[in-house]
Amino acid sequence: MDGTVVAAFGSAADLAGELLRSAAVGERWKEGSAVEGFSVGGLAAHMVGATLRLQRVLDEAPPEGSPVVTLTGCYGLNRVNDPAELETGMHPLIRADGERRAAMGQEAVAGKFAAVVSGLLPRLATESDERLVPVLQPQGAATTLRVYVVTRIIELLVHSDDLAVSAGRDGFALPREAADVVMLAFLELARERAGDLAVMRAFTRRERQAPDILRVL
Repeated sequence: MDGTVVAAFGSAADLAGELLRSAAVGERWKEGSAVEGFSVGGLAAHMVGATLRLQRVLDEAPPEGSPVVTLTGCYGLNRVNDPAELETGMHPLIRADGERRAAMGQEAVAGKFAAVVSGLLPRLATESDERLVPVLQPQGAATTLRVYVVTRIIELLVHSDDLAVSAGRDGFALPREAADVVMLAFLELARERAGDLAVMRAFTRRERQAPDILRVL
């Protein structure tokens, strides 16, 4: 794979791993997190689950005959437009999975995350960016490994912020290489959803921008 993307995944995982091991997270493990429906431990464990998903799609044979979707065609479907949506589809299952994993405790969750990442990094370096992997939505579709790894980097950075805020740590530097990947992905998602004119106005003309243009999730 493109070394830039692999390095971005590695730096995002380093940040997440640091937070998963932190004393502040451990002290609040069973308390509610900044993400409604997740305990702090459940949110931490969800980050492990999201990373394990990458390992699982790599373990599967590349899909044949599946429609191939872009970043906007798969990850763009995750935008929540109504809070009621969080009680439907995969959202309750994702929260339940996080809480189930959290029962193992901080040390086990952090250790599992470190083990998964250490196995993924050398493996990703030998894979093709264009290898196809299955996605959960749309059902039966596939995307390129490069796109899928970008979605994992998004998951790690966004939930690192959620976890840090949950642990009382607000304001920290994102690793630049990972942030570069994520910001470009967010811009792609915003342009596809709202159009270039709306996105340009959101950046430059407050009086002419429509609300919520730059929120992509």
